[in-house]
Amino acid sequence: MGIRTRQIEDGQITAPKIAAGANIETSKLADGTEFFKRDGSVLATGTHDMNNNKIQNVGTPTNTGDATNKTYVDSLIAGLSSAYKYRNVRAATTGNVNISNPGTAVFDTVTMAVDELLLVWQNTTQSQNGIYLFKGSAVPLVRAPNSDAWNEFPGSLVSVNEGAVHGDSRFFSPVNDGGTLGTTAITYTKDPTSGLTAANMVDRETPSGSINGSNTAFTLANTPVSGSEHVYLNGILQLPGGIDYTISGTSITMATAPLSGEWLRVSYRK
Repeated sequence: MGIRTRQIEDGQITAPKIAAGANIETSKLADGTEFFKRDGSVLATGTHDMNNNKIQNVGTPTNTGDATNKTYVDSLIAGLSSAYKYRNVRAATTGNVNISNPGTAVFDTVTMAVDELLLVWQNTTQSQNGIYLFKGSAVPLVRAPNSDAWNEFPGSLVSVNEGAVHGDSRFFSPVNDGGTLGTTAITYTKDPTSGLTAANMVDRETPSGSINGSNTAFTLANTPVSGSEHVYLNGILQLPGGIDYTISGTSITMATAPLSGEWLRVSYRK
């Protein structure tokens, strides 16, 4: 003879009286020491080992103790990368490059592989400057994902790993906010202290050329890195840009011919 529902008092069915595997609606159960309702509020009292399983579909955290999800973490990382604007590339250009068809895989003596990063910083059309993915010698360069929007350029710092001229160097972009990528000029300034070693520094070289009161042409043993030369006449630093001298490659032309008995020295980075 079965037991009718009205014959069972409320709260009298206890765990030992329920068969293992009984099909009981969870809505009928209360939060307790061994059961958590999905909308309950009982606090855990120990560590839960997920045995290498995942907790899925976690919401966006709002409080300090909230769990987080991968999408939220990825967005934070992307934001940090953009905020600090620090980039690292394999090589940098040494002159103008055809963006749509580079015509070579070699830049500053470095042979680039597909999808390696290249700093283009000396293009005649300065709006083309920036960091690119190398796709092949006859394939257009593609702007790198973290350098394909204008707000990623102002104040950015680029470190160059390899190259005969620019290896182990750093470049800073002084452009301002509010520009338009592809239209506004992008410029870079090379850090003059980067890449310094004893091997690439020349200190107080005496350039070849007669000092006789009429000769103004002098020649260095190496081509200085642009802007790195310090020219001294009788120990006094000379001004570039045609004021006291001009320089092109290894050739220095003085604005006024040094007199007999005077001395000329040049320090530079090669």
